[in-house]
Amino acid sequence: MKSKNLFLILTVLFLYPSLCFSSELVFEFTNPSFGGNPLYGSFYLEQAKMQNKFKEDYDFESPSLLKEFENVLQSQIIYNLASRIVAQAFGEDEGGSQIQPGTYLMGKFEITVSYVTGGIQLTVTDLSTGQTTQLVVPQFTGP
Repeated sequence: MKSKNLFLILTVLFLYPSLCFSSELVFEFTNPSFGGNPLYGSFYLEQAKMQNKFKEDYDFESPSLLKEFENVLQSQIIYNLASRIVAQAFGEDEGGSQIQPGTYLMGKFEITVSYVTGGIQLTVTDLSTGQTTQLVVPQFTGP
């Protein structure tokens, strides 16, 4: 009887694992941003949109044609002023006309030009924020 019970227990212990099925565990990213399946992308995007509490304002209006023209004109004036200053600093000013020292008001910028020893000093003030930038462009004289 004892050997019969032992045989039955051993038989159950050896046969039971053969009835259990398993496979190896494989980790896989699901998020496409980390190398997962790209088909999950729309799902994650919709989940993010549903959780987003921020609502964007769509009150943007394009500037008027007149305001756009004013901005382009202001940019051209500042570009020409910068070109003349650089040409004058390197002695390449063919016209010979120097930039007059003084204060120039261009849109929301105030530009003060003055001559200092060895160069041209520019002080640019943004009138909307009050920030000031000071530049000194050295003048190079020819040989």
